[in-house]
Amino acid sequence: MEFHDLYLKWATDKKATGPSRQLKINELISNSPYQVHAFNYSLHTKPYPSLELPVSRLTVKNDFQTLLSSTELLSQYDLVSARPESESDFHYCCIHGEVDIISLRLHERLGIRIKLNLIQEAMRRGIMFELCYSPALKDMNARRVFLANASNIIRATRGKHIIFSSGAKDLFEQRSPEDVINLGIVLGLSQKEATKSITENPRTALVHAKARRVFKSTIQVVDKNSFVEKNGWEALPSTF
Repeated sequence: MEFHDLYLKWATDKKATGPSRQLKINELISNSPYQVHAFNYSLHTKPYPSLELPVSRLTVKNDFQTLLSSTELLSQYDLVSARPESESDFHYCCIHGEVDIISLRLHERLGIRIKLNLIQEAMRRGIMFELCYSPALKDMNARRVFLANASNIIRATRGKHIIFSSGAKDLFEQRSPEDVINLGIVLGLSQKEATKSITENPRTALVHAKARRVFKSTIQVVDKNSFVEKNGWEALPSTF
């Protein structure tokens, strides 16, 4: 069984990377209890012309209709997520957005009503909902808001399609798989569901991302089971 953390901070379009950041990343990978990692590039507007960054995940935070319809941009990343902060953007991401993960700012008051029909449609499309816990470690109020928002998401999804990620920039902010599973149980997941949130569900998101890239680049008709068997987890690297 492999544990996944699909949100480790790498860079944003407002900050440059450097040798010191690379050293921290190397240290995190070497000492992390997780076997599968994804490094995140957060995007608010149009990116730099060249992205020479060892990242696998893109998190879009603005201009969703433009950025999430850019095949050229999305094809540069192994995983695409969205962080909408308005109801119209949330609606677009659930119904139309070419994303694998929807990740909300759960440690703050949401400007979004969690509508069951939108959640169900996103789940039908294979989208996962991410609960990112490291921002909730900052203070008691952030933790309280996170617990309330995360519980609402879990109720709306009935414990399905949930991913726990750290959002950590170093080992101090990353919690052990056992701690994350316990957090999931506190929030209302069964132990099986909580375990799947850092094992099976992240793996499914990565397979979904691979399928999305393939089907966006070429028109073809294939058997779903044959595609997963041929292009599934075995074809993906263990660390991104």
